[in-house]
Amino acid sequence: ALVAQLRASGADTTAMDAAIGAKAAAMGAAMAGEDSGPSESDLKAEQQRQEYLKRGIHMTEYVEDPQEPYFINLDPDPYRNERIMYIFDKGETTFGTGSADIYPMGIGIKDGHCKVVKTEGANLKIVGGKGDTFVNGKKLKEGQEVSLVPKDRIAIGHEVLTYRHPGNPQDDGGPVNPEEAFTEYTTAAYSGGADPQAAAKAKEEADAAHKAEMEQMESERQMQMEAMQAEFDKKMQDVMAQNNAQDDIAKLKKQLEDQQRAAEEAAAAKFAHDLMLKQAGTLDLNQAEKELRELLPLTQDLNNRVFKMMDRSFLSAEATVQTKPMEVKVKITRSDTNESITLQKHSFLTAHTLLMQQCTALANAVGSGKDWALEHETNDPVNLFFDNSFDLGVATNFTMSLAYNLGTEDDDGILVINRAIPPCDEIGKLEVSWEPIVTKMVDGEMVRDTSGEPDNNDDPMDLIGKEWAAELKIRKVNQLPFQVSQARVKYEFYNFDEMTTDTVEFDEGTNNPEWDYSHIFHVPVVTNAFLQYLQNAAVQFTVVASPVVRGHGFGPINTAENPVVVEQTKAMMKLDKVDYSAQIQQTYQVSLPPIADKAVEKAWKDHVLTLTSQLQAAQAQLAAMQHAGPSNAVAAADAKEAESYFNALDSNRDGSLCPSELHFGLADCGFSEDEISSLILKLDVDGDGNISKREFIQNFGVYKNFTKMSI
Repeated sequence: ALVAQLRASGADTTAMDAAIGAKAAAMGAAMAGEDSGPSESDLKAEQQRQEYLKRGIHMTEYVEDPQEPYFINLDPDPYRNERIMYIFDKGETTFGTGSADIYPMGIGIKDGHCKVVKTEGANLKIVGGKGDTFVNGKKLKEGQEVSLVPKDRIAIGHEVLTYRHPGNPQDDGGPVNPEEAFTEYTTAAYSGGADPQAAAKAKEEADAAHKAEMEQMESERQMQMEAMQAEFDKKMQDVMAQNNAQDDIAKLKKQLEDQQRAAEEAAAAKFAHDLMLKQAGTLDLNQAEKELRELLPLTQDLNNRVFKMMDRSFLSAEATVQTKPMEVKVKITRSDTNESITLQKHSFLTAHTLLMQQCTALANAVGSGKDWALEHETNDPVNLFFDNSFDLGVATNFTMSLAYNLGTEDDDGILVINRAIPPCDEIGKLEVSWEPIVTKMVDGEMVRDTSGEPDNNDDPMDLIGKEWAAELKIRKVNQLPFQVSQARVKYEFYNFDEMTTDTVEFDEGTNNPEWDYSHIFHVPVVTNAFLQYLQNAAVQFTVVASPVVRGHGFGPINTAENPVVVEQTKAMMKLDKVDYSAQIQQTYQVSLPPIADKAVEKAWKDHVLTLTSQLQAAQAQLAAMQHAGPSNAVAAADAKEAESYFNALDSNRDGSLCPSELHFGLADCGFSEDEISSLILKLDVDGDGNISKREFIQNFGVYKNFTKMSI
């Protein structure tokens, strides 16, 4: 900021550059000794820490004993769990973009997103703003204030956090389960942020309404049958009074039977239709379109830029809609193994945010001629996307035979598994079996009574008012197109809660996962609604699996050993059109003499590391300013070129650029949403939310430097 102020005031940047170099050299000479100074890895770590601090983010490894209340991130991946903190050391802290106190990484963060209020001697309060903010699975409205309790789960944008408060007796220091927190947030996000208790109550009310509708439908059916029978009886009386022939009586009986059969079929069809809609779930088309539009530029960015930069071009991403239940997801495909996985939107966005951070670091390293390596192997896009559980496919089983107390025939127990997303092709077989049984109560548990067998019945109506039970067994999956490391099967039956097998793990992977699963379903009294279910329902078994993450023939993701990473990154950055020689300046390092006191030595090393990083940052800022040229003078040629670019971006020809026009115009060039938003903040000098032609032309150097075009 100081350098920028001096530059704006007309100070000679060359002299400033020399002054910084002289100061660094003097400090190096003063402290010269055997120590060679901070290592390259230390400097990279410090640069990352400084970048995070600019956004109000603290890295936990650098915070030894926090005294102030803070939020800390949660992630099911142990490597990424509890890595960053937001520390609250003042009365009010704002989250958002631009001038906010804290600007979290990733997408989904809006200007005025939310704020946290600190009151001395009390727990924190969080106030909802313009962005999506959740507390314990409940979405906050704008302006809504909620008092927090230590270990509460908070989601800001797509980041899941928990509240910790050192010294607060309510904070017992115990861990918060990240998987449960993620599940809570995901459930709330997809339900529109409803209160979990309210959502449960709404489901209970919906089930009660559905039950009442079924009872009403049955009552109407009975009335219809009674009306048919009354009409038949009247006609029979007329026929008998006229002593008509027996064939007339037979015709009347046939007419009644046809009417009753038609009524039964109509009722069954309506029941089956309603049941199908209930099982499939509902998806608001406007919401689906909104989510698909949000995901489209992100998947294109991965396909056109990120996967290429990381030498993982065999990966591709696609926003899609899962059919059962209907839900917007992201499909990741490996062309080298012909495998694919579908991820929930939140899981995808979390992985995408992490990749954006890695890509930014990679581009910065290549642009400055330095080496770079992926932070951890779990961040390899292959591991990041494929080391997850997902809904692999759905198998459908009709239960009509159970209405006759008949078990599953062998052929009927081998179900086709269809992929959960289009094209919904066959991907394997699932073996299940149903067997009607007699049960008894033993120590409070319903078990099979092997001394008896249920009676077969020719008419399903014979079940009404009686006890019914059946045992379901799930055996194995056959012929999956790829190996899985773990798998389970989930399903729903009638009004019972969602059921699931145990998750079975396979160290070596398998295409044929097996289970030893059985469950007894017991209905004390069969009602007409339950009988309708047996006769018309289709139980959907969903196979949930984690694929074996296979190796590949592509190189490591680093610049030292994999030239493809460097070449592709240069291509994406269009480095062939930029002269970086003027930007590559001397790298300043400050050495430190040996110090006997280890505590003092550590303090000095930390200080020197910070100073060195700040010197390099100042040098980079000067180089960027020199590269951009004077801010108060635009050459005629540049002004003409700037106007042509402005006109190309101004899609509605209103004489100004709104954020959506810049996002639309630059997304196809491979820039992320965060990068484009950062550019908008730089170009929007007057802060009115739009970029005028004058602002664009006067700051065309910033635009050209951003897009890496020749100046």
